[in-house]
Amino acid sequence: MFKDLELTHEEASRLSRAGIIQPSEKFGMRLVSSHILCLPSNSADAHQGASAPSATASFPTRARSTQEWFELPTIFESITALEYVGLTPGAARVILENFEDAPDFDYTLPVLEDYIVQHFALADNTRDPREAMTLCGINREIQDAILDPEFREVFKTQSVMHWVEDTIEMNCKTLRIQMHALKEQARAERDKAAFDLSLLSESLDKAAASNPPAEIPSGAPADRQPWSTYLPQTCVIAQDPPAIPQGYRALYTNVVLNSHVTLFGPYDNINLYGIEKCRGGDFHGDCSAIPLVTEKGVAELERRYTARRCPLSESWTARILVSKDFVHSLRYNRLYYSPEWKYVVWRNRQQHVPEDPFDNFTHAHLMIGHKCKAPSSEIRRINREDLQEAITDRHVMTFNGVPVEQWVFRNEGLSSLEGYITGNLHVEVHAPMAYH
Repeated sequence: MFKDLELTHEEASRLSRAGIIQPSEKFGMRLVSSHILCLPSNSADAHQGASAPSATASFPTRARSTQEWFELPTIFESITALEYVGLTPGAARVILENFEDAPDFDYTLPVLEDYIVQHFALADNTRDPREAMTLCGINREIQDAILDPEFREVFKTQSVMHWVEDTIEMNCKTLRIQMHALKEQARAERDKAAFDLSLLSESLDKAAASNPPAEIPSGAPADRQPWSTYLPQTCVIAQDPPAIPQGYRALYTNVVLNSHVTLFGPYDNINLYGIEKCRGGDFHGDCSAIPLVTEKGVAELERRYTARRCPLSESWTARILVSKDFVHSLRYNRLYYSPEWKYVVWRNRQQHVPEDPFDNFTHAHLMIGHKCKAPSSEIRRINREDLQEAITDRHVMTFNGVPVEQWVFRNEGLSSLEGYITGNLHVEVHAPMAYH
C-alpha cells in the first residue's frame, strides 16, 4: 500500500521542473518546498459561501510567504524514514531487519509500536525518562521535545510511554500525509500540463478566436493547498473567532490531526471521534468521553506541545459553545479536589465505575471538576487503603497557578453534544511550527 506513496521517476521529474522538489545531500532524502504544505489563505473562495456553516475557522499563525525547504524521505519503508519519525539508526535498522518480509508498511506500523513497548518495558522501572527513551531507541531530538520543561504540566498528565507512542505514531502519519501530498501535487502538475496543452491547441484554431475562454474542467487541479482538505466546504473562514453570545459558555480542546481521524467526517459533518478519549479517564472509567477545558490557555498549551513534538504537522485548537439551557438539559454533577474526588478519579483510572455511595457520578451525562495530571500507571499502583494519603493536591493539573477545570461529556451527554455542536464550533488552525 505505502509503496504507492513513492514518486515514480516521471512524477519526480515533473515536480523538479515545477520547483517543488530538489535533490538532497543526505542519502534517502529529498528537499521539498514548504509551499506544498502551506495553509490556505483566509481568502479561500471555497469556504466563503457556505449558507449553513457547520463551523468557522481562523488562522492565527501562517506559514512564511517566502519559500522554505525541508527534507523528506524518498521511501516510506526505510531506515531514513524511521529515523525521520524519531528512532535512532540502530533501532530503525533492527525493525527493518526483523520485518523486511512484511508485504507493506501497513503491517509493520503496529509492529513498530509493539517494538517500542517491548523495549520500553526494559526501562519501565527507571526513574529517569531520558534514560528510558534512550533504551527503547528514541532519538535525542524527540527526547528533547517530549521533555521540554515548557510543557511540564501537560507531560505529567501521561506516562513517558504514552508520549513516546503518541509522538512516533503522529510523526508516522504526518510523513504519510506529506508523501501523499507530493503524489497529489504530481498529479495536479500532470493535469495542468495537459490542460495547458489543450488550451494551446485551441488557440491555434482560428475558429476559437471568437469563442469565450474555455473554463477549467472539473477534473483540473483547484488552487487550494493540500492542508486545507482538513476543513469542509461548509466551514466558513473568519478573521477572528465569532463573539460568544450571552448565555453561552466557551469550552476548549486540542485537536490531534492524522490521516484517519479528523474533526470532520467525509460528508462535511462534524465528527466528534476526532476529540473523543477512550475509557479510563478521570470521570469516564467505563466509556468513551469528550473532556473539554474552560480555559483556552490550557488547550493552547496542549496544542503547542503537539506542535513541538511534530513540528511538520498542522495543529488545531477547537472552541465549542454550550448554552445554559443545553447544560441544564443534561444530568450533570460537579466534583472538585476532595476525598470524594480522589476516590472517583482513582476508580475511573482503573477503568472501573465508582461503587456505592458514589455511583451517582457514574450516571451523569456531564461531569464537571478538576483535572488530574498524574498518569494512569501511577494512579493504578495505589492501593485502596492508601489513596487518600497517596493522592494529594500535586495531582491536580494547574495553569498559571490555578486548578484546571474540565467538562467531561459522556454517554447520553456525548450523543447530545453531537447533535448540538453544528454551528457552535470554531477551530483555530496553526501552520506547522517548522515554518512560521
